[in-house]
Amino acid sequence: MSLNVVLGQSTKKYYKAGKTFQKAGNYEDACDQYTNALNLDPNFEKAYIQRAQVYEKLAQIENAASDYKKLTSLLPKKYDYFYHAGRLYYKLEKYDESLLMLNAATNISDKEHLAYEYKVKVLLAKKEYQSALTECKKAIKLNPVAENFYNLGTINLELNSYVLAELNFLESVTENPNYIKSHIELGFVRIKLNKLNDALNSANKALSIDSRNKMAYILRSIVYKKKLDYPSAINDLSKVTLLYPDDETAFFLRGVAYHEFNQFQNAINDFSKVTSINPESFNAIYKRANAYEQIGNFEKAIKDYEKLLVLKQKDPKSEKLLEEAKARLYELGREEKPPSILVIHPSPKNTNNIEIPGNSDEVLIKLSIIDDSKIKNILINDKSVLFSEDSLKIGFLVKIKTKEIKKLKIESTDIYNNKTSITYKLSRTETNAPKAELISPYASDNGEIYLTSNDPNLYIEGRISDESKIKSILINGVLASYKPDQLNPKFSANIDITNQNELSVTVTDIHNNSKKYLFKFNR
Repeated sequence: MSLNVVLGQSTKKYYKAGKTFQKAGNYEDACDQYTNALNLDPNFEKAYIQRAQVYEKLAQIENAASDYKKLTSLLPKKYDYFYHAGRLYYKLEKYDESLLMLNAATNISDKEHLAYEYKVKVLLAKKEYQSALTECKKAIKLNPVAENFYNLGTINLELNSYVLAELNFLESVTENPNYIKSHIELGFVRIKLNKLNDALNSANKALSIDSRNKMAYILRSIVYKKKLDYPSAINDLSKVTLLYPDDETAFFLRGVAYHEFNQFQNAINDFSKVTSINPESFNAIYKRANAYEQIGNFEKAIKDYEKLLVLKQKDPKSEKLLEEAKARLYELGREEKPPSILVIHPSPKNTNNIEIPGNSDEVLIKLSIIDDSKIKNILINDKSVLFSEDSLKIGFLVKIKTKEIKKLKIESTDIYNNKTSITYKLSRTETNAPKAELISPYASDNGEIYLTSNDPNLYIEGRISDESKIKSILINGVLASYKPDQLNPKFSANIDITNQNELSVTVTDIHNNSKKYLFKFNR
């Protein structure tokens, strides 16, 4: 017996086993057997057909589509396999590949309606409405059923051909009076045509078919709202919230109805329910903020508008709402109080004067600016200053050039154009360090103090010479006694010189000019 004969018998054996398992509903084992057969014969068409069916039963759509696609290469003139491949690629949302398969199917046979119907679905998903219109008309010619008229109505609705869409939906419900989707869409298109009573009839017809249909209640609520019958609109939406307690659309629409009916607290409750289901519901947060405004709760309105600034969704509608939210946030925060400017260092001596070292060409100043609103700009001597919002209150440093500058002008403006301007005269202080001279005990020219006794206590007396008043005198770290309101004061102190080899006198004037004088003990 030849090898080909053996392989052929084995292939058929696996195929028959697969068929047996498939008939019994044992799809996984059936799949394995068909795969075994295909491993022996990669061109075994029947095994591909059966395995594709099994894959679909196992919800392995990608594998099923691949098997049908393989069959299109083995049987390139067979309509069915192009159709099934296109149908499954549509389910996988691989629309370009689906359309490729379906176009091939209709090229093989233009008498089969199923491929045209799936082409319509694909083109609708791709939002290619003109192409969908052409294919849908072909599908209706071959199969004039309710679903195809519904699809044609949907296409005309997208193309803003409302009169034609109404006619299509009417044709759909004529073909099948219980085709509820067409009754609902007929109602929506009639709203666009301002046929409110007819739209109400469509909603009622849909509800007579299915009393729990969410979209039928929503349709009727919109009609009632258009007719300014807010209680009836709210009542219908309340029915939806009872039937579907986690449906954010129903709560949002009821919130909108409450808002338009001036029942702002009820609106807030519904928008809050929406955000509990979907914390990033941009529209609900925006609407709730507006409702808070209406009841005067501006603090919560501001918080909601601030949430929108964080979300920053990308779709055009949300971006428009975001711009509106920014505008509302700006207006709600409006105040007329100007910024408060505080110069921390160097501390002003009075309301008009700041002292700076006389020998410096630049100086560091520390500012604090406090305001209820954000600061727009800060100018020092008419020059813009970089700043961080975080450091405005605690204080920030700015280096300024002071050469040939006689004044310091500081301006701050907030986002509402409230402005504060303060001006200080710059007074340049002397920069000479104070001079210290000992009167008692006597110190020689080379800084030696001759001690004549071993007494551990030493009385010190001296004199200061300086252009300014003195801020402190320290003798070996001990504050000396002097009159701080006098120029060139005398000073004195009793200090313990046990185990000390030198005497230090540190003098600092009110401008922080300082000098340390050292004297050696000679015992």
